[in-house]
Amino acid sequence: MNVSVQATAAGVARDEAEAARDTTIAARDEAQQAAAESVNSTAFRAIPAAYSWAGIYPTICQAPGAAQFSESVSKYARRVYSGFIGAGTIYVDPVNGLDTNSGSASAPVKTISKAVRDLGPSLVLCLPGIYKPFDFRTTDAQGNKLKIVKAMGPCTIEEDADDPNAATWTADGTYPNTYWMPLTPANKDILAVLDTSRLDEEGQPIPLAKYGSILDANASALGWFHDTAADRLYIRYIGNANLNTVKSRFKIVTGDATSRILVLGTKLLFEGDWQLSGVFFTVLQNSGVRPYLFGEFQASKYRPTVRHTISHALDSLGADTYLQNAWMHRAKGDNFHYFDSEGVKVRGVEIDCKSTYAGDIATEIAAPNTSNGSSMHNTGDVLRINGEYRRNYGPDVVDTGTGESWNVGTESGPCATSGNAYGFYTTGPVMRLDTCSAFGQDQADIAATTGGQILKFATSFRTSSTAGSPMGTIADYLPS
Repeated sequence: MNVSVQATAAGVARDEAEAARDTTIAARDEAQQAAAESVNSTAFRAIPAAYSWAGIYPTICQAPGAAQFSESVSKYARRVYSGFIGAGTIYVDPVNGLDTNSGSASAPVKTISKAVRDLGPSLVLCLPGIYKPFDFRTTDAQGNKLKIVKAMGPCTIEEDADDPNAATWTADGTYPNTYWMPLTPANKDILAVLDTSRLDEEGQPIPLAKYGSILDANASALGWFHDTAADRLYIRYIGNANLNTVKSRFKIVTGDATSRILVLGTKLLFEGDWQLSGVFFTVLQNSGVRPYLFGEFQASKYRPTVRHTISHALDSLGADTYLQNAWMHRAKGDNFHYFDSEGVKVRGVEIDCKSTYAGDIATEIAAPNTSNGSSMHNTGDVLRINGEYRRNYGPDVVDTGTGESWNVGTESGPCATSGNAYGFYTTGPVMRLDTCSAFGQDQADIAATTGGQILKFATSFRTSSTAGSPMGTIADYLPS
């Protein structure tokens, strides 16, 4: 058998193995959800009045991370908004598609933007590959409908970036241990340089530290500097290594404040294996029209849903956001961020979601900040079920202003030492902790200040604190 035939056979075998794995995962998830949905309604937690809008509720919860719930996000969105789902299907192929095509299976379009904004059908089926960010607005075709964007395999949304492995690296004349590669001027600024040969505690590539000059990068053991004037990337690597011998280890992530999926006053549902790299979600109130973002992602220990963004990974503003299996990783701001807009309360549901390394301060060479794992601000209500929030540079879960959060089966910790390390932290709102756990925080595992109230049931923690004027309170409660 010649080499090309062997490679083809190996590729087919790999694809078949991945398909079998995906089928197994899907069957497992379906069985778990069927079990949850079969729970008798009498097993529901008593629903606080603030959550009468949610539609998805926790049922039984025997331990942190083990809460069951009434319905998956995808099924809920398709059921409640069935009248907003237009007929037909659009196919998208980022490799072989053309935006001048009709969007049929045999003539797919190339971009999600074309499928979502210009074409009528609600169901958008995306072949595996790399896509660009896009908007969905009330003024787009079928802007009043629910658009469903479904991945038919691993799909990534990211901006264009240069490939370090394809470049020729040149030793700097002044600092010969620091090497540079040319960058494409049209590409956006660098958000992260990932070292794929080294993994963090979450199994993800470790970002190299960012420096403000060649001098500072050269003085480090390893780090990078982006010379925007000369369009060059400089890297100093371990042991004075010649970058041409290790360049296959690196990946560049680019982006800016416009690198986003914008949901403006309309409804969007993501399904399947999506990863946004340097691209974030913005869900924004539009002249009194509340937007809705739904996402039921394929959980994977290898692919965070959103990573390395310039600000928050999710920025939900006067919106309703329902996310399941979403993993937000190393956003420069909060990983999950909720804020009211135009005087409209923000509302959020997080199911089996995960937040790690919000703030990413270790790579910025700056003072600790208050980037949070999941944070509700001003007026809002957030329901978190089975969340995992850890190694964030601000509090793992923090609510401010007025409103409530209801946390069921949710886990916090350990922290990233930052000088602002709290687990569950309220500065005003009521925060319900039902069968939660918090551990490993430098300041306090649970904390209430400035009139905030923590109501806890079957929740384990080591340390607690109350402070402020009026004084925050922590008390037990008994859910029905």
